[in-house]
Amino acid sequence: MFYVGNLVGNQWQQYSNDAGQMYYVEVTTGTSQYAIPSGWEDQAQDNWNHSATHQQWTNTRTGRIVLWDPNPPPARTYLDKMNVMAHLQTVERDLDTDESIYRRETTGILRWLFPEDQGFDVVQENHRGTGINDHVVFKIECRQGGSFYAYDFLIVECIVGIRKTKVRRSMQWFKLA
Repeated sequence: MFYVGNLVGNQWQQYSNDAGQMYYVEVTTGTSQYAIPSGWEDQAQDNWNHSATHQQWTNTRTGRIVLWDPNPPPARTYLDKMNVMAHLQTVERDLDTDESIYRRETTGILRWLFPEDQGFDVVQENHRGTGINDHVVFKIECRQGGSFYAYDFLIVECIVGIRKTKVRRSMQWFKLA
């Protein structure tokens, strides 16, 4: 447990556990909670100051501290997405990494290319007849009258590539169905 600071008014103390989760302790009663205390929730007009010494942002109205940018710029490419970056770094460190890491990377890239808020759903299939794990991108549509349906918009197949005389799966080629 790490002490982070007091919220404005010194009624609540803010702590972080080893996993980076924030929790709050009421000073007078000593009770703790993970939920942001009532009245200290973020509001759209709040300003955040970035610390020059720590990777944290402080809400100027409430004194609440967060470890992630509360107003991040939109991702310009899939390389700006944290989940994709993490999997790519793993692959770059060890090109012979397990195939599941390549699938995770591909899933993140496909989810960036085909966002859920635009009616797409990216699913990793176990088998599509070849025994090779594939991804399917579904497009969700609404029929006249309001019932939803999904259709295969794109099928992503793993193809076999050759690198240093070793045969391995390459997750970098997309094939339209």
